[in-house]
Amino acid sequence: MNSTDDFYNFECMYYDSLYGGFREDVDFYNAIGVRSPVLEIFAGTGRIISRFENGIGLERNLQMLMKGENKFIKVQGDARKLPFKSVFNTVIVGLNSFLLLPDEEKQGMLGEVRSVIVKGGILFIDVINGFSLNRGTYNVTHFKGTEIEISLKMKAKREGDKYLLRYYYSIKKPEKMKVLNTITIYPTSYYGLRSMLHSKGFDVEKVFGDYDLSPFKENSEKMIIKARAV
Repeated sequence: MNSTDDFYNFECMYYDSLYGGFREDVDFYNAIGVRSPVLEIFAGTGRIISRFENGIGLERNLQMLMKGENKFIKVQGDARKLPFKSVFNTVIVGLNSFLLLPDEEKQGMLGEVRSVIVKGGILFIDVINGFSLNRGTYNVTHFKGTEIEISLKMKAKREGDKYLLRYYYSIKKPEKMKVLNTITIYPTSYYGLRSMLHSKGFDVEKVFGDYDLSPFKENSEKMIIKARAV
């Protein structure tokens, strides 16, 4: 079991409590106009893909996939070897999931995506903009329910071409505990990602800097790519 598996084996227990109310990205996809059939890669508990009728979610981590009550077609599998045919009009790689892979594996995954998306189909990739994380502590989210209260903070440490992200959970249910969970991500620049996409049969059609459809700028915190399969 690698560190990514360890991270999500723990994260899945609290994921829907922490992020279930987040809808900005779903609203973004609806505003753009997503066409079915839709595939989400790295679907997790299905927070995004469950918002689309008959959506299919691919997730490697079985515990993430089976956790929660979101309704969607669940497929366990590896993004680097997709178990599908070329039938999808839309593929979504949401909320920094693309950054879990080093660049060489990112390119392999994009080749797989091109093999399952129809010509003219749309690929969305939602990531942070390059190495834009600063030192210090980020307050990620807070959730208070009837049986549990969770606060989550994050610190990022850059190590060459990657970040080590440290997540600090403060959990009360009713006993209180603190948990440190870590994961590594591999950011990419706009030009690097555009080059990868072009080499795998995609043209970048538009780039957004946030979920409000604002245009991408060099100092944007987010980079949301809309690319078309050619």
